[in-house]
Amino acid sequence: MKLLHLSDAHFGLSHRDGMRDVIQAALEDVVATLAYDFVVFSGDVANIGSEAEYHHATAFLASIAAKKPILVVPGNHDVFRPLAQTSKLREASLSRDAYLDARTAIQAGERFRAFQEFSKAYDFDWRSSILTARRSFPEITFIGLNTALLSCDDADEQHLVVDQEQLNQALVEAHRARTLVVAVGHHPLSWLSPWNSADIAQAIRRRRVGAHAYLCGHLHLPEGSSISTSTGEQLVTVQAGAAYQDARWEQSFWHLELQPERSRLLPKLFLFNRKSGMFLPDSARSQPIVCDLATDRAQVSLTIHSAVSASHGQIVLPRSPRAFAEALDEAFHLVWEPGWGSAEPGWIYWPVRLRKPTLIHAAQAFVAAAFQQRGVRIILCLDDLGNVESDAEPTFIGRMAKHFGLVGGTWGEVEVCRASRVLTDDKLQAMWLILSRWLTRESQLEHVLAVSKLLGTDDADPVSALRKALERKPRKLMAPVVVWSCLEAKRVDMSGKGGWFTIGGYDERMLWAAWREAFGAGDGLGHVYVPELKRLTSRGTGTLVMGEDSMYWASRDDILTSLKADENPPSNRSHVTGWLIEQCLLLPKILRRESLMLGGREIGTPSGIVVVDEVPRESLLEDVATKARDLLLT
Repeated sequence: MKLLHLSDAHFGLSHRDGMRDVIQAALEDVVATLAYDFVVFSGDVANIGSEAEYHHATAFLASIAAKKPILVVPGNHDVFRPLAQTSKLREASLSRDAYLDARTAIQAGERFRAFQEFSKAYDFDWRSSILTARRSFPEITFIGLNTALLSCDDADEQHLVVDQEQLNQALVEAHRARTLVVAVGHHPLSWLSPWNSADIAQAIRRRRVGAHAYLCGHLHLPEGSSISTSTGEQLVTVQAGAAYQDARWEQSFWHLELQPERSRLLPKLFLFNRKSGMFLPDSARSQPIVCDLATDRAQVSLTIHSAVSASHGQIVLPRSPRAFAEALDEAFHLVWEPGWGSAEPGWIYWPVRLRKPTLIHAAQAFVAAAFQQRGVRIILCLDDLGNVESDAEPTFIGRMAKHFGLVGGTWGEVEVCRASRVLTDDKLQAMWLILSRWLTRESQLEHVLAVSKLLGTDDADPVSALRKALERKPRKLMAPVVVWSCLEAKRVDMSGKGGWFTIGGYDERMLWAAWREAFGAGDGLGHVYVPELKRLTSRGTGTLVMGEDSMYWASRDDILTSLKADENPPSNRSHVTGWLIEQCLLLPKILRRESLMLGGREIGTPSGIVVVDEVPRESLLEDVATKARDLLLT
């Protein structure tokens, strides 16, 4: 399946030297030589959003489309700005509530009228809704995002919003179609308001009801990133340059070939060469992107036991390690990032910073034990370099052994190694090479600090974020290289004995994304991450960081104190009560083919957790704390 990906034409922008006509003719010439199935135009068709500009665009698209489907989304220059009420649009971008309060009025505005009329000739018809668009074909579904919905001037960055409700509906419909899913917007997601950006990115990168790729433009710079970017997003992102903009920009477009059967995307970048007057392929910037393009991602074997209550059946998880990973992703919100190829994994590398155990470690242990029962060997690598409390190791090992036993795992078959022993003198040279390669490639200290978990992601104020980083222990700078070096040492020891993947916390996605970017280490290394655990802060909701939040529980009172500190209902499974119920109480029950009783309610599936929202909060927390103590504490 092949796509033409164009962006940022800005029809109507004047060119005194006539270069627009030359570039447009050159693009028409090269497109005539290419095979493609769809044309994707990621916004800024016009320059000021006027009807005359769209007449010019219509003639151009007719010349290159060759009766192929055309998917067009609006950009910030497709807004007729004289009709944009800047103050109201800016106010709507401040929060979710502010946007929802203004949504009806925003949709009714006239500033997209010329674009909507233009769109009726193409496969995204924006007249029915200016919020999102969707179009399905037998093998692929396109979802259009209006990232320019709140655009009003040249200071739009982090003041834009995508409508999440309609996006989720479109993703669900695409999920049912069992096709490739490509989301298209004009702006990079980082241009959305911070409260909206994280939610939209999470929605489209979801393993199942998400998208395989996101195509955008706006910055006039052609770029592509693989399955996980430096922020850990699980999708391919391809950003188009300006196809025929003025001489200040590099004129370019993409020819994209999607190869689901080979788990890769072949991007070919075409650049305009002024000397020849032609668009020529740039092979140096046209490298294959290895990614998961499976169209049967939702067809995991999740069968329901009819013997359990009709309202809450029990999930039976598959025996195949890869299918099991898929099922965890589908049912329990764990994130599964497969490595290259389709081979079953033979080894799990489970790196842990040696400290007293938390509920996050418990969830990892339950998952590791379940993989062990499916024939996968487990290597627990304890990072014991630096200051470690004297009782940390026996306490940690004791609890992990208990967790393994609870779900039928065998702790005695887990290989426990310590970084201080793995990284012997003969390994230090290799460790130094890893460190050198990473720091040589990474030019921004900010990224190095973030990967090392020294720089948080929840602080909007960079000064505050930096101040916090300076207060943390510099020992964290060693963590990425220690984790990577120990993995390489163990893979050398076990050479030829099966594929590998890792288990870790959600915040380690950035660590392994940096690994792939710096080392190109996509040779079968996949990842399973337990879901992100959030907490309430003075600024709202943020990610729970084990180094900052005391989540080591020694008693039932400790558990109850943590549960009472966050008032989110159990159905919100990203906060501590719901997270604990799903990952540490329900999951081990399901692994043992049992259901969970809480507050007098029977729960057999993750979706069934919603029933305990009806239980009086105080009595529910008492019950959760008791069961968590019995299950998790030694």
